[in-house]
Amino acid sequence: MWRRRRRFREASGSARIELGETSVEGVAPSMYALLDRGIGLRPELAVKLRGTVVFRFDEGFAPLLVRFGEEIITVSDEDCEDPDLTIFGPLPGVVHFATAPQFGGIPNPATGEGRKALRSFVSGRVRIEGELTLARSLLMLLAL
Repeated sequence: MWRRRRRFREASGSARIELGETSVEGVAPSMYALLDRGIGLRPELAVKLRGTVVFRFDEGFAPLLVRFGEEIITVSDEDCEDPDLTIFGPLPGVVHFATAPQFGGIPNPATGEGRKALRSFVSGRVRIEGELTLARSLLMLLAL
């Protein structure tokens, strides 16, 4: 079941975050909240990001699409045929990888959480395909 739900919030600069299509099988509202927090903490990074990111989860959740446009960042439970970046894996693995303490846009190997996140990547549990600079910027935006 798909619902149309729109929420807007201004970020510093000219970027806005928008919650697009949502699904009962999706996690877009959760990602919206994480990105909203990241935009508040790092608005200068948010306004520079451009591209499309799709998260595909092993558990069968709806694909999660994040579009970084010039003025609007849209988060929705939908797919994209040719994203700039695709992140695959189980939801907990993706969340831990994305929110681990970081150093330079990658999980920090000096912390236990960072090493755990890096192990999930090295083992293939979490996989990344596409623009690595976009991936690093996204991770910096999602960092807790």
